Amino acid sequence: SVVHVLGPSGKKQTIPAELKEGLFDFLAQIGQTRDQYLRRKLPIGGDGLSYAMLLQLQAYLQFHKDPFQSLEIVEPQLQVWHTKWTDVIRVFQTHWGRTSGKSTNPASLGHSAAKIGRPAPSNMKKVDFYPGSQLLYLVLDARMLDSAKKLPDLDALAEIARRLHRTYSTARARDHALHDTGSTTAWAKTIPQGSAWVPIDVENSSLDAAKTKKKTAAKKKEPPKAPCKGDFVLAQAIDFFRDALNSRKMATAVADGDVGRLYECLKYMLFTFAGSTHSNYKGYILETLANLELESSPELKVALLLLLLINLQGLPGHFEEGDYVVEFFNRLLEDIVQHKNAQFDDNFIRNVVARNLHHIAELKLAWRTGTGMAPKSHSHTDPHTQPEMKTLLKLYHTEELHSRRPGRQIDDRDTDDFARGVRNLRNGGLDKWIKKTLRTRRKQTTPSDTPPPSTGTDEEKVEEDENSEDSEDELDLGPSVYATQGSMAVVNGQLVMDDRDMMAGPSDEDLLAMEEVLGDSLGPDGREEDEATAEGDVSESDEV
Repeated sequence: SVVHVLGPSGKKQTIPAELKEGLFDFLAQIGQTRDQYLRRKLPIGGDGLSYAMLLQLQAYLQFHKDPFQSLEIVEPQLQVWHTKWTDVIRVFQTHWGRTSGKSTNPASLGHSAAKIGRPAPSNMKKVDFYPGSQLLYLVLDARMLDSAKKLPDLDALAEIARRLHRTYSTARARDHALHDTGSTTAWAKTIPQGSAWVPIDVENSSLDAAKTKKKTAAKKKEPPKAPCKGDFVLAQAIDFFRDALNSRKMATAVADGDVGRLYECLKYMLFTFAGSTHSNYKGYILETLANLELESSPELKVALLLLLLINLQGLPGHFEEGDYVVEFFNRLLEDIVQHKNAQFDDNFIRNVVARNLHHIAELKLAWRTGTGMAPKSHSHTDPHTQPEMKTLLKLYHTEELHSRRPGRQIDDRDTDDFARGVRNLRNGGLDKWIKKTLRTRRKQTTPSDTPPPSTGTDEEKVEEDENSEDSEDELDLGPSVYATQGSMAVVNGQLVMDDRDMMAGPSDEDLLAMEEVLGDSLGPDGREEDEATAEGDVSESDEV
């Protein structure tokens, strides 16, 4: 992929007026002005917050008659990496288990992490992406091996994989696990019968990582329930399978450049986000699906999906998300600006440094290679030789995690975000989004477009309202937090992850070397000192 970096505008995207000025500045840099522009869509994307602000700005400007002034020529895109990161955070919050004390539930992610000496994330609202993904996929691999019991023959691999999928990673499998696991159904015959379960006191889910707020309405004391014949721990393990598999499937699709598979994973995330505290992303994905399915031609739909991924290296299996690469460039630029005490819209920063960030990054990697700090190879040991994998396999075998043990329940966590999301959308969530969308697009709708009222009861709507109020997306988290950056690639058909901070900003030595390359162009305040270019200095009227 060929990258053309635009100069920064120095505007804040969280302020609509400044976002508008910044967009017009970017459009001018590619030759699109109010007096002369191409009447065609220009895809502009970003993370969830950027996407929401673009949609909001278009709603504010929708009554302008000129397509340029109304920003009708802009096609907002929800980028993938921040969406994928938010999903990893959701999986941790849903499946980690107790954060106060140690969980004894072998189905919880926190229990597995503790057994291999991995600490809990310091902030469950901002789980570091690459270390978190590495732990998530390690536990997933161990559980897949334990559920298979033994490595299958290659000739029967496809059939065995299909059977294991239907047994351990589907919604139907979860329903079977919650009911009579001692029965002789076709599903039960595919899972070994474990030892008898001795009932214990159920752990309080109020100590779970998600900490979902429940309304304390008075309830009548219910009579004792009949003993449950289902296996709640097995059902929670199945929920983990489903969520972790979708996360890794999406990561593999991105690295492989498979936008079709990526799109299917995004559809799954619509329901899991709708059933979690990340309800903002439910709206973002609904808007994306409606745009691609209802407002785009088949050709435009494919084109917009293809634009989500880029490949800077030009190698198979090395695709990356557009917003991830932008994050890399932003991080490099911010370190240079901070080091020189400059401003983003300073003339030299804007027109020289920013436009050559890709080359500066290549210099940085070349310097590290020359000093023996080249990137690590993608070679890795076999899973059975890894101490952590051995520990997890022994744990799951001892706990009989993937066996049927009727009546087994350790905590009362509901880990099925997907089913909860379906209920929330059916019981008012979807209607609420439709009404909000029609309200903000009054120019393009008529009274007949108003959706019918929801048929869900007030009790059914409580869960949806709680999720909306307690949303934990970036809109409510304050300052942005940098994630440890690394790389994911598909090598020989396998997803390989390197969580070293290869994308980190330049060190002081790097910055000094950059100054030698750039000469004396940057003064103490980051501005140009060459009198020959004095006419290009930033003045009050040049700031945008």
